[in-house]
Amino acid sequence: MPLVPIELLKKLLAAARQSQALVTVPQSGDGWQPLCAVYRKEFGSVAEKALLADDYKIDKLFKQVQTRIVTEVELEGWGYSSQVFMNLNTPEDLRSAAMSTKGEV
Repeated sequence: MPLVPIELLKKLLAAARQSQALVTVPQSGDGWQPLCAVYRKEFGSVAEKALLADDYKIDKLFKQVQTRIVTEVELEGWGYSSQVFMNLNTPEDLRSAAMSTKGEV
């Protein structure tokens, strides 16, 4: 997720600090963004229990704990689109990102 700006991370941290939730996670048209989320230390025991049960889908755990969802509308209000969560794993991904961000990559 190389397109995630540091200012967005600061906003996520601020949202997490204002909440008692164990997880603060963006949700966009592409679904959950668990790689760009804030997890409180206490969430570790929930995740460990799931891993020991061979359950590797972290987003399933969001229903089990208090979760602060940062909606796509909220992201847009902060000045960001869901494109900031784009993964760049291949040369084609890089070309696509360059085209969608008008060469700012």
